[in-house]
Amino acid sequence: MQDYYTALMNTGNYGGESAASCDFDFTGLGKDIDLTFEWEDYKLTYRAIVGCDWIVYYFFDAEPKQGQDYAQFEKDDPDSARVNKLFIKESKDNFSFVQIIPRLVKPEDTSLENGVWHCVGMLINTSDDPGFHGKNAGTQIWFTENPRGDKSDEELISYDPIEFAAKEYPLYPCAEVEFEPGFAEDDGALELYADQSNWNEKHPLTRCANTPFENFYFSEGNPEPDGLWYSSRMRGGVLTVCGVEPTLQYTSYYGDSGHDGQYNAFLFVLFEKPVDVPEALSE
Repeated sequence: MQDYYTALMNTGNYGGESAASCDFDFTGLGKDIDLTFEWEDYKLTYRAIVGCDWIVYYFFDAEPKQGQDYAQFEKDDPDSARVNKLFIKESKDNFSFVQIIPRLVKPEDTSLENGVWHCVGMLINTSDDPGFHGKNAGTQIWFTENPRGDKSDEELISYDPIEFAAKEYPLYPCAEVEFEPGFAEDDGALELYADQSNWNEKHPLTRCANTPFENFYFSEGNPEPDGLWYSSRMRGGVLTVCGVEPTLQYTSYYGDSGHDGQYNAFLFVLFEKPVDVPEALSE
């Protein structure tokens, strides 16, 4: 995880120019694993999980077995196509996680290292229920080679209940979230700003979880979902909530999600470097 953040902080594609190494202490937020899936085209070996109730990063090595270049690997997306990540409690997928397409740990280096690409994927909890605490305590991550997840429980490749998310980052009431025009780098920045502002006015985000990885915002409920889903790289307009003011951010995702018959609007802002969240917010 330190290598990943160091790469982000020093990668031109994400605006990183610090030339610094990440030394954030991720103790209590990660766990080593060793799970392998192999077929005629690829071998994927999952190495570690890092995260909290709202986001899970998973790290894996991808070995191309037919001489595929990185462009072909991206097109094939074997992690999503062949391996399913299930969050299960009592044999049921019990809350909403969205998978973000994996990327290289070092985003600008597409060369193989010892025959593999080092990759990182993200799983985002878009419900407003903590993933591993409260009523979801005891939730497991299960892996299966069937992307549809329709194998029987006996055929799932699994391991013990996750214990890596030792720290809690609960939702707190938050000040009104405001967007600033011109924070996006593309030509549609102002139009996007208007869409965001209108969306936020219709579904105000009233709760926030501050984590080392991102700020997570939720509405109180949205019974008529808009089906709105955006992704935008952000440069400025940093959001300040509960005394936490991250100095860098590289991606935001926002939209709405259904869970237990209730919809909520959400926004999460991923950080380019981990934030040292005050202990008062994580107890």
